Amino acid sequence: ASAGNSVLQGFRVNAGVLTAIAGPVGLPDRPSGIVAGPSGYELYVASEQASEVQAFSITPGTGGPDLAQRQRVRISGGVLGVASAERGLLREPRLLYAVHASGQSLSSYAVDPVTGALSINGGGAAVELSPRGLAIDADAGLAYVANEGAANVTMLRLDPATGQPTTIGQRGVGQEPFGVAFELTRRFLYVSNGGSGSVSMLGVNRMNGGLTTLGSPIATGPMPGWIASDPTGQFVYVVNRGDSTLSGYRIDPQTGLLSPTPTPTVSSGGLGAARAVIHPSGRFLYVTNTITGDVAGFLIDPTDGDLLGLGQPALAGDAPGPLAVDPLGEYLFVGNEGTGDVTLFDVNPVSGSLTRVFGPTAVVGNTVAALSVDPTGRFVHASEPTADVIVAFAFNRAIGTLSLIESQGAAAGQPSGLGSTGSIQ
Repeated sequence: ASAGNSVLQGFRVNAGVLTAIAGPVGLPDRPSGIVAGPSGYELYVASEQASEVQAFSITPGTGGPDLAQRQRVRISGGVLGVASAERGLLREPRLLYAVHASGQSLSSYAVDPVTGALSINGGGAAVELSPRGLAIDADAGLAYVANEGAANVTMLRLDPATGQPTTIGQRGVGQEPFGVAFELTRRFLYVSNGGSGSVSMLGVNRMNGGLTTLGSPIATGPMPGWIASDPTGQFVYVVNRGDSTLSGYRIDPQTGLLSPTPTPTVSSGGLGAARAVIHPSGRFLYVTNTITGDVAGFLIDPTDGDLLGLGQPALAGDAPGPLAVDPLGEYLFVGNEGTGDVTLFDVNPVSGSLTRVFGPTAVVGNTVAALSVDPTGRFVHASEPTADVIVAFAFNRAIGTLSLIESQGAAAGQPSGLGSTGSIQ
């Protein structure tokens, strides 16, 4: 924002070089502050002399302000600056959600902010046969569960006061849906179809939770399972369990449609590819290989989404599966399905390389189905479906260790997929 001529001008950044994009847009006299909203698709400009704040929506793709969506708010006394109140704040309520395979339900658990202990938060909501992946939009109060045995996705509303889920309905997708993931703005949802060898692309109505099919499903490798989207909103990656490969796709920011990356498929770096997670920086992707017992890392090309291997995979435990990264991106947690414990890795922020952290064994039980890291990074939760429990750990960041808090009986049978709210923005 320029105070001299009272205009707003956007620029695209490429390797440190600025190129002007759509604009300039006229502003009231003497703009005095500017800030982006938490999603990256809102912009707020303060004007001291006009005593107002203008809000703009940013057009995906072009980066220019959408003048049709401009709003003005008058504030008496002049406005010297603006700040996004969402950044750095912990949203409440702090809840953990669990998909229950045998119970065919989604339940919520309150997380004690001091101890990390869990308590069942009211009743659950019905989903359908063999529920697997879970995606949560805490801002809109929505959740979606992929039902592998029903070839559909259950849509759920989360109560804004209690967080308790209520089933809205179902949307059909491909055969044996497994993984589900939002892109950055949560306007689009992607579902991997293990039986169809494809990804379904869905538009999300964030007002009522409805889903709309976007074109025909796009092909993957054999038996696609876990799906992950990068935090910049540009790329989606699918783990193909049938041949231990990864498929990469670029997201059209306007339509939500996917197209393959230039190198559409790469090896997972091992055998038995299971789960994938993307580093909070958006620079690295990690995948577990259950047969070779390791975790492979990849560098994500920010221009086209291609994956470049980071070298020799890091050895984990017996049959590593679920994994999660702490909010600061300093540690990677890996659940070992064969031994029922958790392995920790230190993440190099520059290279993305992993260094195993040796310490007391964090035992979950007979196996580990899912991991979730609290948004503060202080607690880690793991689901153990054979014992029908969710295990809570305290995480000591200084020395990289997990210590047991409690083993909480699940609200229903076979807790598997986990997701949390109360995220820091």
